[in-house]
Amino acid sequence: YSFKDALVLRLRLRDGGKKLLVSRPGQFIFLSPENIIDKKDLVSRDSFINHLRRIIRDCRITDITQQPCERIIDLMILCGDEKYILTLELIPRGVFVLRDSSNIIKALNKSLKTRDRVLKINSQYKYPPKTTNLYCEDDTSKILSSFRKGYDIVRGLVVGLGVPSDIAEEFIYRNNIDKSTDPKKLGDEEAMKIIDRLKRFLSELIQKPKPCIILGENNNVLEYYSYQPLSKGDVCVVESDFNDVLREYYLPRIKFFAETDLELSEFTRLKDQFIKDLEKISLDHQNLIKIKNFIDQNYYALENIFICYRESMRSRNREIACPSRDDLGCVYSVDKNILRISCGELLFEFDLMRDFRENYVEISKKISQLERGIEKIKENLNNLEKKILERRAELEKQRLVSEIRMRRRVEWFERFHWIITSEGFLAIGGRDIDQNETLVRKYLERDDLFFHADIHGGSVFILKKGTGAGEKSIIETAHLAGCYSKAWSAGYGSIDVFYVSGDQVSKTPPSGEYLPKGSFMIYGEKKWVRGVKMILGIGIEMVDSKYPRVIVGDPDYVRSRSSIYAIITPGNDSSREVAEKIVKKWLEKHREQEIFIRSLELDEVIRKIPGKSKIIFI
Repeated sequence: YSFKDALVLRLRLRDGGKKLLVSRPGQFIFLSPENIIDKKDLVSRDSFINHLRRIIRDCRITDITQQPCERIIDLMILCGDEKYILTLELIPRGVFVLRDSSNIIKALNKSLKTRDRVLKINSQYKYPPKTTNLYCEDDTSKILSSFRKGYDIVRGLVVGLGVPSDIAEEFIYRNNIDKSTDPKKLGDEEAMKIIDRLKRFLSELIQKPKPCIILGENNNVLEYYSYQPLSKGDVCVVESDFNDVLREYYLPRIKFFAETDLELSEFTRLKDQFIKDLEKISLDHQNLIKIKNFIDQNYYALENIFICYRESMRSRNREIACPSRDDLGCVYSVDKNILRISCGELLFEFDLMRDFRENYVEISKKISQLERGIEKIKENLNNLEKKILERRAELEKQRLVSEIRMRRRVEWFERFHWIITSEGFLAIGGRDIDQNETLVRKYLERDDLFFHADIHGGSVFILKKGTGAGEKSIIETAHLAGCYSKAWSAGYGSIDVFYVSGDQVSKTPPSGEYLPKGSFMIYGEKKWVRGVKMILGIGIEMVDSKYPRVIVGDPDYVRSRSSIYAIITPGNDSSREVAEKIVKKWLEKHREQEIFIRSLELDEVIRKIPGKSKIIFI
């Protein structure tokens, strides 16, 4: 997909989860949770995107490499027997290019022609020319020569040796170096001492990164670093994951809010036009009022002059002398049938084909028409102001929704069905046969409890550290194991669920037998939770009091954790229909929580619904 000129690759992970790989030429690349970007904002109708989708959609990324000491990423992609490389150039004037195993360009976000290379469809791809890079260059004389290209220490490190400017400044600060020093005036030994110290500094940053961010007044990320900059004091907040730092910095910068909103821009344009029209009509109205008042004050004098000019126009054989000026300070002239009158700043016309009274009434009519026009424009302006306020409010809501989605950390277990029991134990369940396999092979341990409904087909649930859990955690986990089984779609009212310890479960069949995918061997005695009812609560809980996420469980469990919830049972409506009804009703009933509800993706609710259902409470 394309998202505000960034490339978005939607990745399906081995464990069934999904991520977005977001990248922009010359700037950034980071992984993001799938729900960070609204699907409606993702664009697929783009020439470059269409080429990518046609060639590598549903293919597999087999490896990711970086060109040595270059901001160039290569994604190795396998499509059946065909191999491709998607190259992401994060350098100035960089491009995104897909090439085949013969290095022929198959898709390109833009053609490029420079002194060193020409890139276009069906041509050979060529990497950009390498520049001197301190971390990869071994030739001392070449390093010194490049260092001395700068007219001061900073330029020598940045321009000559390719060191990022912020790192160069930090290195100079930590080593108390006079950055105005001309590197050309340094001896080889002194210059190499600086370069050796810089190499050690760079190695430390690479091997022991300490990503941090500097926040603004509204907790927006102003700056980010892959290290703790001592030159910034203690204002840089340390983060655990550099990928999260990149996401928090760049994603808001490519979002689509009020400053670039097309609808708001159109409203603003119309408002400006209405204001101009109102100013013009108001001036016309004021002028006509002055004219009418002037006529009212000098009615008979003006009428007599009008009659004179009218008679003169009608007279064919005799001339009638009419004044071109009068004691009122007015100047008169005739053009065909129109008497033009100029009285100081007042300019107006009378139609000599009509009588004086008709002309006077016509001015009154125009005044009334302009007054109605003014009222209509004011009404339109008021309506437009309301629309502008509503749109700005909506855009602010979108901004808050996006910020919540961006900042909420998606836990690793949320790719599965899950519950944190009332006693604080984590239980995870498979959404499909592949996840069931993953759970048993990767996550099931000896002190866990394994749950499954007494029916063929259903989610495997694992209660982590379950051998030490109480009865309440066992019942709450069994409830989900029952609801996320075929019993729901079959319309059962209840189902029995068994559980065993982790060491009673095996993927190894008896000798000579075959164990199909999704099947497991259970050894020893099973324990049971009888009559698990097919009724499921779906609600919204707040993480850290500010980030919403969808929870499920038996209705009492969900009610205890959420004031926004619904209860469903097996029925005839599809999961999407049920989810749409639930979210719509939540928004109607809980307007004060609108931002939190909207920050949830509809798919997040859909995934919680076991199958065809009906709503019994919202």
